[in-house]
Amino acid sequence: MSTGKDNINRIFKSKDNFDYNSNFLVKILIGVVTIIIVSVFLPSYKNIESNYEVGTIWSSEDLIAPFPFPIYRDETDYEIEKKEAIKTVTTVFLERDMSRGEIADSVSAFFSLLDKILSKSGRDNFRKLKETSQVELSENQWQSVIKYFTGEVKSSPNVSYVTFKNSLKQFILDFTRFKIINLDKSAVQRKEIAVKRNGDKHQILEDIDKIYDIKQINIIYRNRFTPILKDTSIVY
Repeated sequence: MSTGKDNINRIFKSKDNFDYNSNFLVKILIGVVTIIIVSVFLPSYKNIESNYEVGTIWSSEDLIAPFPFPIYRDETDYEIEKKEAIKTVTTVFLERDMSRGEIADSVSAFFSLLDKILSKSGRDNFRKLKETSQVELSENQWQSVIKYFTGEVKSSPNVSYVTFKNSLKQFILDFTRFKIINLDKSAVQRKEIAVKRNGDKHQILEDIDKIYDIKQINIIYRNRFTPILKDTSIVY
């Protein structure tokens, strides 16, 4: 009876008669050796699935979820982190490309519409034109403007509606030289803002102390016109 050792010796005893392609036992040996080598180099089940601890940072390859999912955070922590993040971000404003001449034309068009409304003698025509216009005044303010327009009331010292209108137009044009933002400056967290012009890829940093907001403009307007108006309801 031949043993396994005898079979192996019989296979390899002659190199000239050995056929690597047709010998079935050699093929089996090659397959077994290949499986062993592959098994050694592949990670084990434990390495793939179990080599982590709850609460630790994942340091292996990127994990990609097969579906989107929300990340739940504590609302208080989220608000705190959001406020801290806002403080580090420079607020960006888009500059309106409008020349001083265009602003002057816009102001003139506004007062032309206002004069047209005030000159309507018929109550129905006046109400209709007032509702279709974009002049935002309360009913008391409308009545005050009408009184100045008709000369029933004059400001001191004898400031007529025409004088007041021209002064207001000049006041608006004077402020076209300044930079005004449509956001309360108290909402800006940093000492500077970024201004982006149309067609320009770069942003210009501006000192927030050199910028005006709408609240500041209103205060300056009230301080300038309140002393000359008898009826201050037109100012506020």
